[in-house]
Amino acid sequence: DEDQTKECLANQFGAECKPCTCQHGTCKDGKDGDGECSKCDSGIWTGKNCNECTNNKLGANCDIDTVVINGQTWTKRNMDVTRGNDGSQLTCYVNDFAPESELPDFVKNYGCLYMWADAMKVCPAGWHLPSKEEFEALLTYVGGVGTTKSSQNLRATSFRNGSDTYGFGALAAGFYTSGFTTDQYFGSVAEFWSETEDEKNKNWAYRLTVTNNNFGTIFDTYMKDYAYSVRCLKD
Repeated sequence: DEDQTKECLANQFGAECKPCTCQHGTCKDGKDGDGECSKCDSGIWTGKNCNECTNNKLGANCDIDTVVINGQTWTKRNMDVTRGNDGSQLTCYVNDFAPESELPDFVKNYGCLYMWADAMKVCPAGWHLPSKEEFEALLTYVGGVGTTKSSQNLRATSFRNGSDTYGFGALAAGFYTSGFTTDQYFGSVAEFWSETEDEKNKNWAYRLTVTNNNFGTIFDTYMKDYAYSVRCLKD
């Protein structure tokens, strides 16, 4: 009905939003890819008879896996949804220069990489893509904008000597863009989209880069057709 439809669009994952679908991962009942299935061993489950709270964290009546840093409530893992908060289909990119052993579980471990237009639709009702000012507040608290200290404090312990001091757990998923022929920095950088567009060029937007070297954290603008990780911030 109309109320149910609104709930699905607002929360992305409602119990009756659509048939149970394995959006990425492998179906245990013999179908794979994006075909309908009743059980999935990884990826996103949506729809009737799916355990949405366990597999999605964000959604209607689900517990949300979060971390609070200086009063800001962040999602604790990179987002991996493929249905936008407006009901649209989102494109989930992976870093295809990751080692072959990492690719089968890339989304499970590192989340999706989103181009900016899709990143703006990732966060469900009550959450949003962080603004430039909100990212700057985070960086100031954890060690300073542009410092190696803030980078180390934000990095997961698996990411080149990261200390993960505040539980943010940044992972070096790198980035994706079509036609890019180098390693796309898998294992070297974590990139996160901001909702704030460049003041002079609307084809660019602010991004946070967490590096594993002396560059520390970088907060600047870049082209929207690159795909980066997404964390959501509670309203």
